[in-house]
Amino acid sequence: MVVLLFLGGLSFLAGVSMIIYNSNVGSESIFWGLILLMAGELAVTLAIASEVRSKYPTALDVYQDKTTLEITYRDSIPIDSTVVFKKVRSNN
Repeated sequence: MVVLLFLGGLSFLAGVSMIIYNSNVGSESIFWGLILLMAGELAVTLAIASEVRSKYPTALDVYQDKTTLEITYRDSIPIDSTVVFKKVRSNN
């Protein structure tokens, strides 16, 4: 993910610099600068979305027994349940 962020940022900066450098010339390199700019934005967005999504359990995590069900009770009546990741025990 760090590599994707780095390459996305590099692509974004390269696109911006191509657009700024060639803005007076009006050549087709402005088009390629825009393509680099959009590719950089997409890479950064995908990296951030991947990081955010990994914090939430999926159905596969439940199937692989990586999660547990936490139930909230009020007056001995279950009112809410939440699927959370199991705590990892360290061997130290």
